[in-house]
Amino acid sequence: MGIVYNPESLKTNITSWGDLWKSDVRGKLTLPNITSTSGPMIVDAASAHSSSTFNEDKAFQNLKRLNKNVVKYYNQTSDFVNMFSQDEVSVGPMMEMYLGDIKKAVPSAKFVVPSDGAYAIENTVNVVKGSKHKALAEKFINWQISKEVQEKSAKAKIDSPANKTVKLTEKQAEGLTYGADAIGSLKKMDMSFVNKNLKTWITRWNREIHQ
Repeated sequence: MGIVYNPESLKTNITSWGDLWKSDVRGKLTLPNITSTSGPMIVDAASAHSSSTFNEDKAFQNLKRLNKNVVKYYNQTSDFVNMFSQDEVSVGPMMEMYLGDIKKAVPSAKFVVPSDGAYAIENTVNVVKGSKHKALAEKFINWQISKEVQEKSAKAKIDSPANKTVKLTEKQAEGLTYGADAIGSLKKMDMSFVNKNLKTWITRWNREIHQ
């Protein structure tokens, strides 16, 4: 997850998460809701805006300041795409895999890997506990992460490849998280920490931010 913006309708360049607090962004910004996949990452980015280690109180203080720039908090990426294409918003955090949808409507749109780090968003496939078909489920997972399926998924821009044997050209890798350098530079959330605190963050968000 990085930041998408339209340089034709925004008067400032976007290079970092901190740029979302600029006055030039006021009335042009959309953010993911706290209950969306990337919601907790916005809390983390807000904390990092003024603290080198995670600080919940500072995060919510900064989110309150940022609130005046926000047009709407979105729940689904399709909401982002619709608002962006209709020029209701010009900037916001979004997963890179959806950039193609944005550029179809707004060719000038740019995806920025923030200088202070983009966020890793991981999709997983899991065997349900107590499954009566554990062997078949594992066989399906092996197929899902096979080179053949991962390569086709990547080339179709459905998802970035998890299988290290998949080789892509520079063109094929556009819009995907691909290569050791790209993956190593990502900020990774501690999901155990997130899950432990998410209920509290949702309560604070609803009370202090999304009024």
